[in-house]
Amino acid sequence: MLIMEPEVGPWWSGKGTYSVICQMNPDRSWADRSRRTWRLLRHEQLHFDIAEWHARMLRSQVSTEPVTEKEAIRAFDKIFEELEEIQDRYDRDTDHGLKPDVQKDWENRVQRELKKWERFSKSDCDWG
Repeated sequence: MLIMEPEVGPWWSGKGTYSVICQMNPDRSWADRSRRTWRLLRHEQLHFDIAEWHARMLRSQVSTEPVTEKEAIRAFDKIFEELEEIQDRYDRDTDHGLKPDVQKDWENRVQRELKKWERFSKSDCDWG
């Protein structure tokens, strides 16, 4: 889940920076106990990593310099739409983790993207 919140204070002028958080929602994360395996856990972990990759992309747009609320919402919507498309493609390509070679390819791709956006890995840092 991606959460974006304005960092506002008494100086708020209609533009500001935003904090972006990527978190797992335990209420939406479940698996039938009889189907829980390391392969499934590995697959599900990559869903979270894909979300973190997109959180970093969003942070790069709304955390580095002040933006209007409209600009922040537009950036969020665009990144979130891409995130959903990537998550769906990941499930289709890997058959929900049942294709080990394709799963490994995705793991490598996501690790490259996380590294590429590493500068934006913390939601509460000073980007100055």
